Amino acid sequence: YELWDLSIPNTPEHSTLFHLEPIGIGTPLVESLTSYVKRLANAHSISSRMLILSEIAPLLDVEYVLGPHNRSLEKIYGKRTYALNSVGKMALSLVNALEVKTLGSNLQFLTLLTWRNVINQRNLMRHHQAWCPFCYQEWYENKQILYEPLYWSLKAINICTKHDKILLENCPHCQQYIVHLPGQGKPGYCPKCRGWLGDLPKNLIIDDIFPPTEHLEWQNFAANNILKLITLAPCLKSIPSNNSIKENLLAILEKIPYKSLNEFAYLSNIPHGLLHRCIHNSQSTVIDNLLNISYQLGIPLIDFFTNKPVINLASLAIRDSQKINVYRIKKQREQSFQDLNIVQAEKIIADALKEFPPPSIQQIAARIGCYFTTIKSNFPESYCLLKIRYNDYENKFIKEKLEATLLEKTPRSMLKISKSLGYKS
Repeated sequence: YELWDLSIPNTPEHSTLFHLEPIGIGTPLVESLTSYVKRLANAHSISSRMLILSEIAPLLDVEYVLGPHNRSLEKIYGKRTYALNSVGKMALSLVNALEVKTLGSNLQFLTLLTWRNVINQRNLMRHHQAWCPFCYQEWYENKQILYEPLYWSLKAINICTKHDKILLENCPHCQQYIVHLPGQGKPGYCPKCRGWLGDLPKNLIIDDIFPPTEHLEWQNFAANNILKLITLAPCLKSIPSNNSIKENLLAILEKIPYKSLNEFAYLSNIPHGLLHRCIHNSQSTVIDNLLNISYQLGIPLIDFFTNKPVINLASLAIRDSQKINVYRIKKQREQSFQDLNIVQAEKIIADALKEFPPPSIQQIAARIGCYFTTIKSNFPESYCLLKIRYNDYENKFIKEKLEATLLEKTPRSMLKISKSLGYKS
């Protein structure tokens, strides 16, 4: 008996759910988190609904959904299951719960959570599934696992990066949209009619599955940049800071030869308001805006988040070498109005104040050759007098017209009266 070891052996912790390996982590074709949930449910021979309600919901502080009358995924996620692959709290809470149950440690890479500080979730994800039927058919014929790549759920990418075909969004059999995490179903099949999603719609015109040529360049650019973010996410030592864009844009502005943010915005074809927000706000930015900045500056999106990008001035989107001169001439002309036409404008305004009937602000602006806002900013007192004088005249004119209308023997409709006064309706 002395040789017996009666101590309790140290055994590794067991997972509640199967320790299912995610597909494609560290590659452009990594699967989405909702795809993983479907495969995990199928591995346990239960529906996604049952998996979430019985195993995941108790960890989400939503115990009320487990009542006998509330057994629906909509009670937890509403119609926002697309957010489970995104950058917000819904994705984070599901990742944490699944890792507790499966003892996995890398499920965040099935979402865009790595980029949550720099990418805003607005307009980021499709509200319904999209898929490439050619991929599904190839995987089926090659006896590969059917799943849903993460990039299929992104709104900015409309094409399959392998086949250069437009992703489909309606079931080819029942023509219904499919939410990202239905109560039951498995990747590759419609949860509503159980139809195979590797089929093409019967009434499909072949040309409809090819993206327009003018859109293909942008689609390839967007796909390449986003897939690089997805691929490199597991390699990062830390999550990018929400100051990444701001710091790198400021560094670029210090190196370029342009005199102002306005000039830089004009020459790079980036909206001034967008540049201003990125520099002065430390908030995440919508993916389409990030891609636009990346495209116009010729800098890969990943560099904005992880490196100090080196800008190649020749790569800026200055389509015409004379563009900078055109811009400066335009600004000089605007300045010349301030310097040379100010006296002439004052005379036109003074004459207008004596006219009867009084002209409108727009008519006076046309005489000067400027916008009405120029009058407002340069001659605020005269602007107010002109406006009051014109409005008083208009009100008196309308009142007299209406009183005359009341004396007519044959009454007219309100529509005809308003048209006679110069109104459209």
